[in-house]
Amino acid sequence: MFKALIGYFTDELICNWLIFIILNLTNLNILIVCNYGIMIYFHETNKLNMKKIVTLITLSIALLVANKSYAQLKKVAVISIYGNRNLSDNALDRAFNEKLLKDSSYNVDGLVTKFANYVNDEMIKDFPFAFVPKDEVVNHPEYKKLGEVASASKNNETYDVLDGKVSVYSTAPGYVPIASFGIIDDVKAIKQAFTFLPADVDGVMIAFITFRLEDQAGMMGLTVKKVRAYANVKIFNREGKRIFKLKESELSKESVTGAMGIVVEPNKVMTLVKSAFDELLVAMKKKMPKSLAKLAKKIDVTKED
Repeated sequence: MFKALIGYFTDELICNWLIFIILNLTNLNILIVCNYGIMIYFHETNKLNMKKIVTLITLSIALLVANKSYAQLKKVAVISIYGNRNLSDNALDRAFNEKLLKDSSYNVDGLVTKFANYVNDEMIKDFPFAFVPKDEVVNHPEYKKLGEVASASKNNETYDVLDGKVSVYSTAPGYVPIASFGIIDDVKAIKQAFTFLPADVDGVMIAFITFRLEDQAGMMGLTVKKVRAYANVKIFNREGKRIFKLKESELSKESVTGAMGIVVEPNKVMTLVKSAFDELLVAMKKKMPKSLAKLAKKIDVTKED
């Protein structure tokens, strides 16, 4: 006599599957039980052969595997939302970029706030797991201490070649900027967040937007420049490993002229930034509800993305 037992338990927020397959090769009995109260009992008959048994078991195992990663992440907390004001890392754009960063008219605070509202009020609802309320995160006495260890908070500046430093990050109300750029991640701050968050939280999210000047066309030293807006959403586990990433981008409808790499109409740049952001937000609101649930199935809280 040979018996095999296969079982898998998942969180009730996902689908709460409970499946047991009991195979007795002596009398060919198979019992399947799931949380929906469905019970199927097969007794030895001429219609049930070993090929059908193997097929049934294979399909059941495939179902378990397909739902495993989908169910592993139980609750997430958003710990940082911000925007990066730096438009270019190109050395040719350095003087223009730093001048723009010091210009009070180049202000993305309103766009960052809109992005934060979208993340907290709409986007997180499309994920197949629960989120900690924002107030419970940012109003915790230990939250602001993350800024003391996060490099993005401590180094919220870029060096100007002429006269000092200018701010790079625009942070959404209540949040502190925490780096999650891949090359540089504020792992210490990410791991520290878990020390004060609810015990059932197994992931933290960081979301940020960036903007980049892009050459679209040009000749004889003249170029057409547009701004591309990027949205980055990442989730990290307790070890500070990234387990989920999402990157979306859209190009501005407006454009400016560049001559020998220099923007001729710097006063129009903010218009381009707003245009790119508006296009990005419209695209995300359209695509995210359908795609996030599918993307989230790939999350494995124990493995680095």
